[in-house]
Amino acid sequence: MIQSKAKIAHFISNRTDIQSYTFSDNPPSSEKVWGGTIQFDNRTEWEKWPARYAIGDSAYINTFNIKLLAGRNFNDNPQKPEFLINKNMATALGFKDPNDIIGKSLNAGGLNEEQAGTIVGVVADFSTNSLNEPISPTVIGYNETRLKNVAIKLKGTDHQLLVKDLEQQWKNWYPDEVFQYKFYDQQIAQLYKKEALLEKLIWIAAIVAISISMLGFLGLLSINILKRTKEIGIRKVLGSSVTGIIVLLSQDFFKWITIAFVVAAPLAYYLMNRWLDNFPFRISMGWWIFVLAFCVGLILTIAVVSLQSIKAATANPIDSLRDE
Repeated sequence: MIQSKAKIAHFISNRTDIQSYTFSDNPPSSEKVWGGTIQFDNRTEWEKWPARYAIGDSAYINTFNIKLLAGRNFNDNPQKPEFLINKNMATALGFKDPNDIIGKSLNAGGLNEEQAGTIVGVVADFSTNSLNEPISPTVIGYNETRLKNVAIKLKGTDHQLLVKDLEQQWKNWYPDEVFQYKFYDQQIAQLYKKEALLEKLIWIAAIVAISISMLGFLGLLSINILKRTKEIGIRKVLGSSVTGIIVLLSQDFFKWITIAFVVAAPLAYYLMNRWLDNFPFRISMGWWIFVLAFCVGLILTIAVVSLQSIKAATANPIDSLRDE
């Protein structure tokens, strides 16, 4: 990458379908994250907590839309190292106002150990790894030996021509290397494969559970109607309406559904909150979620009960009494 960096930059710069690009180690939200300990300003001891490193050139924050909160962007000069840090790190170092840390020296172990650099800016917090982990104190700096990727932001959505041209040029730059590329959204999606699989399993389990419940519910309702066939016939003879018979057959089921909801909702709320506590970024469990679940269950119950009850209520009462 370093040997052909100028050729790659020249090729990319002359294209009109590229908005910006940056030579970097790894993009934000990556599986591979590098870091080390730091020594801040005139403190004699190194900090006891590690910092994450985001390695790239001065186009890094623009390409990945990282907002600059204070100061300026850094320069790509390894002889005079300059760093950007995120707000989380500024806070960890004891600075509430990001502007107060500008100009302080920083020695980032492993990033540029030959000499201390200068903090020239503070950026908004961004995740260097997956959102399953909290945002870490992060240093953005330049280290040419670790620039092994080039990240490209397109102006449009048609990427096929660019990929084709890059692959052709790659054979000239690196004849012995295989051309490989990834789309950033696909790379981020790889970080959450387990969650995506879990979501599918939950949907499948929910559909199976609801289907089995409805079949069981339908069976219980059919047995209940069969046992009360004579009663339904008598009520029809005495002038009971179809609506009245449906309400008669449904009220017991609605009672048990309500009892089930009262028992299950607090337990579900507790278990879901315990599960969500494992994530640094999480939603809050609102009451409306459980009300919605209750309403959906109620609608399904009404649908099943109505189908069977209407059939029983509209049957000829003479036939049911004769059968009895």
